[in-house]
This record gives sequence, C-alpha cells and structure tokens, in this order.
Amino acid sequence: MATQASAPSATTTSAVKVISKTWARDSHDLFDFEAHQLHTQTFSVPKSTVCMRNGTEVQMVGERDVPPMGGDPLLRLVQRDGTFWVDKAQPSSNSKKLWLVVRDLVSSSHRLQEGDVIKLGRFKFRVRQLVATSYGGMQPELRHGPRTTQSRWASTWAAPHTVFGSRLRGPKQLPVGLRYWPNFITKGEEAELLQAVDGPGAAWLRKIRRAQQFFGLVYYQTSQSVPELQPTAQSSAKQQRGRDLEELPHWLMPRLRSSGLFSAPGQGINQVQANEYLEDSGIGAHVEDPAAGETLATLSLLRPVQLTLQRAEAGRPVHRDKRDPEDCIKVLLEPRSLFVLEGESRHDFTHAIRQSRRVPLRDGRVVIRDDHFRRVSLTFRGIVEEKRSSTRSDMPAGYETYVVPAELDDSGVICCAVEPGPDGEGPQVNKLLCRICLLEGPGEDDPLIAPCQCKGSIEYVHLGCLRHWIRGRLNLSDRPLGSYFYRPLTCELCKSVYPTYIHTNSGQDRSPLVEVPFTQPPFIVLENMVRDSQQHTSRGLHVISLAEKELKLGRGHESDVRIADVSISRTHATIRFSKGQFLLQDSSSKFGTLVAMKKPRVLEPGVNISIQMGRTVLTLCAQHDPNHSNSASSLNQLPMGGSAQDERALRLSLLTRGQSEGGQSGGQTAQSEELPEE
Repeated sequence: MATQASAPSATTTSAVKVISKTWARDSHDLFDFEAHQLHTQTFSVPKSTVCMRNGTEVQMVGERDVPPMGGDPLLRLVQRDGTFWVDKAQPSSNSKKLWLVVRDLVSSSHRLQEGDVIKLGRFKFRVRQLVATSYGGMQPELRHGPRTTQSRWASTWAAPHTVFGSRLRGPKQLPVGLRYWPNFITKGEEAELLQAVDGPGAAWLRKIRRAQQFFGLVYYQTSQSVPELQPTAQSSAKQQRGRDLEELPHWLMPRLRSSGLFSAPGQGINQVQANEYLEDSGIGAHVEDPAAGETLATLSLLRPVQLTLQRAEAGRPVHRDKRDPEDCIKVLLEPRSLFVLEGESRHDFTHAIRQSRRVPLRDGRVVIRDDHFRRVSLTFRGIVEEKRSSTRSDMPAGYETYVVPAELDDSGVICCAVEPGPDGEGPQVNKLLCRICLLEGPGEDDPLIAPCQCKGSIEYVHLGCLRHWIRGRLNLSDRPLGSYFYRPLTCELCKSVYPTYIHTNSGQDRSPLVEVPFTQPPFIVLENMVRDSQQHTSRGLHVISLAEKELKLGRGHESDVRIADVSISRTHATIRFSKGQFLLQDSSSKFGTLVAMKKPRVLEPGVNISIQMGRTVLTLCAQHDPNHSNSASSLNQLPMGGSAQDERALRLSLLTRGQSEGGQSGGQTAQSEELPEE
C-alpha cells in the first residue's frame, strides 16, 4: 500500500530521474493511459527546478532562470539538504493541481482519508466520511459541506469569562452582539488548522509586530503605510489575493455557517486573516473599518489571551490621553473558542489585545506570556466590495473579488421547529396552517417548521408531511445494508434548499429531516463535486456499505456508484475495506484514477511516483547519492510527526536551507517565492 507519510529518509539523493509523457490531445485535462502515441522525454534533475510545458514539449527550468515564453508551469522540485520534494509550481491559486496516479503507487493502492479528493476521468468525489466499526453507533452525516462530529454539538454559545474594569462607566454587562462559543473545535481540528497555516505553503507576512497571513482577499486595517497589507485597486491580482480559501480544512466554512454566521444571502466569507501573537505582541484599540462587514468572527488557537473592550466615540477610539485603562471590559479568549462581534459590540466598542504578560484564567491561575508563548487566531470577514476604498482616493473599480468555491458551500443548513415564545410572544402556533395537509397547529410529535424562504400562508409545514413528500421524491433504495444516494431537495415554490437537520425542544434535540435507512459499517460517504449538464447529476452523497463486498465505481450497470460519463470506464475503480483501512485501487481505466496531492511530498530514493497535471504525467524517482549514503542531514533530524510545530519547523527549514546554496544551484530561495514583495 502507498506510504502516506512525507518524511525523508536518512539517505541523501543526488538527482531525480523524471520521465514525462504528454498526450497529444488537450481535452478536459485528461490523460489517456491506453494511448500509444505519447510524447515521451527523460530528464535527470540535480537541483531545484520548475517543470514547464509548452505544447507537448516539457522543459526543466532553474528557479532563477527566465521561464520560456508561453510556458505552462506544471510543478517544482525543491532540493533541501540532500532531499528532494515535489510541490505545486506556484503557491498561488493559478498553479495546476497535482494528482497522484493511483495505479503507479506502491501496491497500486491508496489508503483513503476523510477529505481526500478522488478524480475518475473528469468526475470528482470528496471522501466525506469513513466509518470502520459500529462502535459508537456512528451513522452517515448528511449535511453538505463537512460532517460535524458529535462532540461539536455538545457545546454551544455561552457566557465568556469576563472581568469588568474598576472604573467602568455604564452597566456591568457585555455589549449587545457579542457572542462566545467555547470548544468550537476539537484538539484534532485545531491541529489540522495549524497545519494549514504553518505547514508547506505558509505565507506569513512579517511587516509589523504581528505576523499576518491571508486566505482570500488581502485587506488589512492599519494606521501604518504597509503596501503589502493595503493593496489598492491599482495593485496586481497577486497582491490583492492571498492563499486560496480551499487550502483551509474543508469543514471550516460550513461549520461557521451552520452556527448561524455568514449564512444570509450575500454575506459569505471572502477573507480569513491569520494572526500570530508572541510574547510581546498585541493589537491597538480600534473599531473595524466599514469594509470589514457586519460580522467579525475570531477563532483562537494554541494559547489563551485577554481581549479588552472599551466604548468608542462616534465609531472611533477615545484618544489615549483621555482613555481610562480601567473603563473597560476584559474577555478571556480560550483556545479553540469562537468569538463574534456584531451590532453594538462591532460598531460602538473598540477591541484590543494589550501587551500584558499575564493572562488570568477562569480558575484563578495565570498564564505568563514568555518567549515560548504563541497564539494564532483566525478572523473571518465578508469584505464589502463597495466600501473597500471608502477612505482612499481610488475607486472600487479594479479591485479583485473572491467567490467562495462551490465545494465550500454548505447547503445543509439547520432549521428550528416553530414554538411559542416566552410570555406568549412569537407566532400563535395553534393557528398556523400546514401548506400540505391544510390542518392548523402542530400535531403530537409532529411540529410545524418553516423549512424554506416561502412566506405568508405557505410558510409552515408539518414535519411529518414534509418527510412523506421527500420520501417520494428521493426514492431511497431499500438495500439490506443501507446503501443509498442522498441529495438535497429544493422547495418547488421558492427554490431554496431544504435543511438537512431540524432542531426541536428549544434547540436541544437535533434530528435529520430525511428518514434514511440504517447503514451497516464499515461504510464510506462520497460527495459529488462535479455537475454535468448532460447527465443532470446533482451534488449529492453516495452512502455505501462495504460490509459484504467492495465498492465498484464505473459506467457499467453493475457498478455500485454508476457515473454516466464518457471519460469513465465501465469498471473504473474499486474501494475495499481491509485490515481497518479503506483502499482505493484503479481497474486499468482509460483515463486513470487520481487522488489530489494536498501538500509537498518527499521523494524517497528508489521509489517511483507518478503525478498528473492535465495531459502530462511525470514519473519521478529520486536517485541515491553514493558519496553520502550514510550521512543524515540536519533536515532529516527534524521531527516528522503530525503536530503543527513539527510541520512549521519542517517548512521553515525548506524555506531557508536553500539560501546559502542558491548561488551554486541556480535555485531561487523558497522564501522569496512564498513571501512576494507585494
């Protein structure tokens, strides 16, 4: 089976043997593995190199060499301390995706993990959920976007630990619109986020006391003149756009929307700003710029910190000479917590993180911000396009926009059953009419819900009535092991998507809207990522049990997941469960079975891997260096575990090791490429 780790061996390598094969046809980024007429070339690469393609001709270009006109960058090989790594040609979103060819992996199989993206021909699936055993009673999570762990629902909005200043003017209460969710993510999810911001591909900008990193739009509010942080409409697209939002874990955006944030039409997230706070880092008192939108949400990672709120004057901070440091509200932001500012707290209060070395905790203990202290925060914004230049001389025209990719969209929202409000407030439930059965009021264990955007006399429907209608539309198969295809349905009147889950009993009980069969573990949930207008395939979830047989994917009628597309072979690929692992194998398909390469990958000496980029497949094999066969470089001594600190140490080594050797190898340092002078 294919090795999943990316740890270099102790043996150094002197060069990489590269065999390129390019298909003559340029069709939907496909490569024909059965074609005989391929343009084949062989290279020996001894240094850091960018692989380019011009037509069917592949070239190896040094990192500091001028690329050929019209060349299409495919990937780059990075040499650091006797080890070669393969990565995207460019950190930007314009770089081609790298796809591992499953048939050429060790044992011709790939061990699947949740979040993997599989490509069969031109059709893509995301592995949404893998459940190996029946322990814990896990069943498929049907909400589109990421699946949500059960522990996530054990927590909800709660009061933060708050300290009121001794000379606070006004009531001792939190401003309206301030919300706090402790343990919004798990420790495992925290590690996944840290790996995304610190691992290979990190692009920290260290221009002020705090380091920043942007996903989506680059837009930062500061009184200093820092062009890298304040691009204008005349700035290049590269300066205005940071890393792709897709580089963050796929469950993150839908998790926020399912919590009621950024869920209204036109209020999507188009910027995530990562901030790094060290022992002496802080942020001055400020009210966010109008361009930052109406909702500010911050997720805290690693260490706690105390946020200070003070009332503003006319939307601006009180001058420091008139500011009383004890006229404030201090809120503890704990690790893995979510902090939200809206309304009054967003517009009428400043917020700051003071440079105090002491952070008091709930239990009375104090965290000291010493030289080992590090906190990372992720702030989510929906940048308002027409307000981005409100304080500048240039106009909004020319600004880059960022549209959240469709696969990050979460169509599986949650609605709540209609219940009478406190003191008789809210709708008179017993007089509300179900639009299907036309009966008034909720029934026993059959609440009224408002599942879509319809208003007036057709706004409400009994849960039981809607479930009966959905069962007829979905036509869920009654297979003995509980395999089925689930797709979100839309209201026939307002065309909005029905929710996946409902909350009843004042939000305490959560249940799926659609009653689906029990699925026998082990099972896998695959999400469609492509919609083909000819086959009318909607985005949906394939829930397949592997309890008795392997899963077949293909175009043939005997396939468990049938894909009616000409790029799919009759029997294209299989997924089987063996020794606690889900293994993907290719079935000698014409256009191959591929898995997206998520991060830079080390090239092990003597081990071949094949990577596809459009119509070109590169087979790479690192060659042993006989003169250094027993030496282990300092890079090889780095810890190669899964922690964010190890990933960060590895990446920093990759960025800096090549600087001293760049003059001899002709390779441009990775740091100048990852941190462009914008």
